[in-house]
Amino acid sequence: MKKIFIVFFVLLYSVQLLGQNLVILFGKDGKEKLIKGKDLCSMGNHSPFESFESYNLILRNSGSEKLHLSNIKFKKSNSNIQAYLPPSIDILAGESVSIVVIYAVSKTFQTETNSITFETNDIQNPNIEIPIIVNPDKGNLSIKSNFPLKDQTITLGDVKLKNTKSINITLDNVGDGFMRVGAIKNIVTNNKVSFSFNKDEIFGPFTTTNSNVSFSGIKKGEINTTFSQDLYRGTKSKLTFTIKGKVIAPIMQIEYDSKIISENQTISFPNIMMKEFNTNFIIRNTGDDILSFTDVRLADQINSGIFFLGEHNSLRIEPGKTATLRLNFVPYKAGVVKDRIQFTSDGYKSEKLEIDVILNVIDPSTSTTLTDMNCVKLYPNPCSKVFNIEGLNGNNRVKIFDANGVEHFTKRIKCSLGNMMKINVPNNIKTSFFIVEVTNNLKVRRFKVIKK
Repeated sequence: MKKIFIVFFVLLYSVQLLGQNLVILFGKDGKEKLIKGKDLCSMGNHSPFESFESYNLILRNSGSEKLHLSNIKFKKSNSNIQAYLPPSIDILAGESVSIVVIYAVSKTFQTETNSITFETNDIQNPNIEIPIIVNPDKGNLSIKSNFPLKDQTITLGDVKLKNTKSINITLDNVGDGFMRVGAIKNIVTNNKVSFSFNKDEIFGPFTTTNSNVSFSGIKKGEINTTFSQDLYRGTKSKLTFTIKGKVIAPIMQIEYDSKIISENQTISFPNIMMKEFNTNFIIRNTGDDILSFTDVRLADQINSGIFFLGEHNSLRIEPGKTATLRLNFVPYKAGVVKDRIQFTSDGYKSEKLEIDVILNVIDPSTSTTLTDMNCVKLYPNPCSKVFNIEGLNGNNRVKIFDANGVEHFTKRIKCSLGNMMKINVPNNIKTSFFIVEVTNNLKVRRFKVIKK
């Protein structure tokens, strides 16, 4: 029995010839099977850890005449399925020829085919082709995600602005052969994505590989993100994923006197007396997420001649809803007073809105409510711990506010004309100046005191 070594799959093929009977067996380890008709000779699915695999191709002449095979060759010359084949073989009646077929394992795991072709001395069957296949299982993937997944589209739902969602993509190999998936690439997004556990990876039958995708919402609106992975074995050559959803964010809108206020707009308050007055602003959330309104303040209340009275707590406003912000102003300087109100929130492209305010504050010396208070004096100014007030008579009330308008001291004092009141500066005042408000018989005077 002749032996020839060939790089190829073991295969079985049976051809009935006139006067000869060619029987083809294909297999390994003594388990060669009969190949009938145009059956494919399969070399199975292979592990990436193998370098080659060998099979036995047995050609048997079960007829009564010599069988002559000629022009033996592979149909494809550039296939991984290759071998050295003799140009011709003679097989006597009742004898067999055994050929060792070797398959050099390819790391792509793709399905490959090739054929051995030869001519015979049978005039009715002059040409024979034996098809061979390696990695016949094309791979079967089951794709899963921790978010709804359909047709390789991942639905994230709503993503809050500046927040991140972690997407886990699991590829289950439910086929019989090994598969290889490439690293994520070809990323198209209007937001920001990053990847971890992302690499070119080989995984065997009934095993999994995972890719973690972190999606960050940095731009409000519909999510438009795609990415792909090359698949080196399977029913597709590329896996393309699409991420759908929406990045949501609040938007702050300020309204005054039933009108929308734009950035750097000016609001005027004419004929304001030098006493506390208040006005209302409407904060509207025109976005699609909860708005956190965090702060409102005057830009230069240390020098402008006006300050806020009281504290302004943060507000949480639902989408499409409004909240009323009541601001209490206290002017401490007569004449035209200018400052800027700063509104701050977490609104998308509206984190801070500034508007100018102009107040025409009436001179205290011309106001009937303040005239009798002109003789009141406060000293020293600046001061550190104690200051004095002179010129009051009768029942008086003294209040002290810090630069933010927070009240730190109030006291009712009865004194005679010419007496001096000594008052300690509250220890919890941290601002660089404070306001002292003196009231006598409904008449009010305020002093701006610099703190040493």
